[in-house]
Amino acid sequence: DSAVTVVFKEAAGGLRTRDGLSPASFALAATDGVFKSASARIIDLEKLELRADGVQNPVHIRYAWADAPRVNLTDSEDLPAFPFRTDAF
Repeated sequence: DSAVTVVFKEAAGGLRTRDGLSPASFALAATDGVFKSASARIIDLEKLELRADGVQNPVHIRYAWADAPRVNLTDSEDLPAFPFRTDAF
C-alpha cells in the first residue's frame, strides 16, 4: 500500500494542529531511501495517515527533519511533536 499509519502514544488528549491545517513536515521513503514530501491527516486521537506521491510501500518516516521546518502538530495541551526519523542512514 502507499499509506502508512503513525501512532503517537503520548498525545495527551489527542492530536491537532495549531493552525487547523493538515500536519506539515512529514516525508516518506521506500526501501530505495529516497524521501519525498508526504501529506498527513489525523485519523483519530493518536493516529496519523501519511502518503507521498511516488512512494509505494513506504518503510521510512521523517518528521521535521530539516533546517527550520514548518511544524504545526501538537497535542491538545499545545505541546509540539518532536522531530523524529525511523531510518538510520
